[in-house]
Amino acid sequence: MSGEERKTSPGGVELNKPVTQAALARLVGVSPQAMTERFKSGQIKRDITLGEALKVYCSQLRDAAAGRQGDEDDLTAARVETEHARAANLRIEYHEKLNNLIHVDQASLLIEEWAAFVAREVGTAATRYTREIESAHNIQIDEQLYETIIGAALERVADFTDESATAFEESES
Repeated sequence: MSGEERKTSPGGVELNKPVTQAALARLVGVSPQAMTERFKSGQIKRDITLGEALKVYCSQLRDAAAGRQGDEDDLTAARVETEHARAANLRIEYHEKLNNLIHVDQASLLIEEWAAFVAREVGTAATRYTREIESAHNIQIDEQLYETIIGAALERVADFTDESATAFEESES
């Protein structure tokens, strides 16, 4: 044996050896898989001895039993949520500076204007097309049929506009 004294537990485990997940799990009586999360999350470092890891593990168990671990987890989750919100706000500010954002009212107005434009253009084109067919073939297309097909389509566009405006208004309240 060297001049360095071996630290051992009552069960003969050498506590001054580097920690491994399996060795710590055996020592505390849990499966290696149960230790996985503690090592992955960095709660237990891999560059310490088995004895040091045992102290860390016991300290974590005491904290959890005292209810301090749950508070830390909640605090960590709150901090993460705050950072996500801060990052989202910074993205919004960035895009505002670039003038890339539009307000809901503006979007609603644009959709209404677009739908009115589509309805007007499609209605005009359908009427002209119908008149061209009638003229080219010397026939008369039934106005009722025209209204059933083209009128219904234009009505759906108008309904879409109304539904979109209502959805925007509801999202703001």
